[in-house]
Amino acid sequence: MPGLIVRRENISPDNSNVILLIPGHPSGKANGEPLNDLIDKNSYQKGLAIELAENGYVVFCMGLRGFSTDSDLDSVGFEAIASMKSYSWYGFLTSDALLIAQTIAHECEIDRDSIGIVGLSTGGGVAMFASSFEKFSWAIVAGFFGSFSHNFVHEIHSYSGNINGILKYVEMADFVIASLPQRIAIINGKYDTFGYENAQYHYELVRKVYSEYGHYDSISFHVPDVGHEYDVELILRLVAEFEKL
Repeated sequence: MPGLIVRRENISPDNSNVILLIPGHPSGKANGEPLNDLIDKNSYQKGLAIELAENGYVVFCMGLRGFSTDSDLDSVGFEAIASMKSYSWYGFLTSDALLIAQTIAHECEIDRDSIGIVGLSTGGGVAMFASSFEKFSWAIVAGFFGSFSHNFVHEIHSYSGNINGILKYVEMADFVIASLPQRIAIINGKYDTFGYENAQYHYELVRKVYSEYGHYDSISFHVPDVGHEYDVELILRLVAEFEKL
């Protein structure tokens, strides 16, 4: 799986804070490669890999199946074929993220649960799914949270998010609840196509569970004054708060 490692020249993963960064669908000027948006400060991903590296973090950026590989399929085509065997595009991406985190920990000789995970849009979905299955140090889910029944029916998003059979078993809130007691921040921009009002309603359901188990301060919800994009200042502040805890 193609990817990028972005860091300052004098910083190595074995003595610094490590972040796994998952991109979203590529923007129009990314030439079909989602990783390009993570190093382009003018994209909707705001070149976040560069921003984080400039602040001293070692950033591992994961490519996306259907874009970063040689496959002729895009995300919708991948999902369409995978669903015929009861798999999903997001399922493969989540497995990739978990395997990459495991590999980073092994190769860099660091604790597996010391790695933070960040994502926006598709990347936010992968961060949400991955952090519910295995423990990360913390997770930031941006531009994705809400509910499958609302986001992918009443809003306008890629059909790659229509995971076959998902509503028979779980909703987005269930994945975040499964992350307990992990620290997690959920971000939906005020003008994001992933509407913040629906997201906030489901966040309150999750927060109630966290609070009942005594972890009310491990989860937070943010509505920055942006659209479907990163608020870099907010991300850097959240990461700094997570890393010093």
